[in-house]
Amino acid sequence: MLFDGPADLPTATLRSRASEARHRVIAADLHGWLAHRWRWVRPRTVPLLVAFVGMLAVLGATKYLSVYAYREQPTPHSWNCVHGHADHSSLVAAQPGGHDPAGTVAP
Repeated sequence: MLFDGPADLPTATLRSRASEARHRVIAADLHGWLAHRWRWVRPRTVPLLVAFVGMLAVLGATKYLSVYAYREQPTPHSWNCVHGHADHSSLVAAQPGGHDPAGTVAP
């Protein structure tokens, strides 16, 4: 009675090699890990972007101020008052060791 009716044939299952299966398992684990992290980051995207832009602004300001601090700046005692016409006077930065003015700042 067991063999009286039509029976389904057994289904063959192909299995990949061990290295391919390992890569699939690693890829599935990575996908799950990224999905979990994305669920955490998604509601916090805007604050994270604002914090990142703020960090870049602070780094840029630090770089600018460090370069600005090391630039050659005339000291306050190196300014000479040059009188031209009766209604016009200007300040000129004196060059150390030289007689030529470096620039003119008009009031």
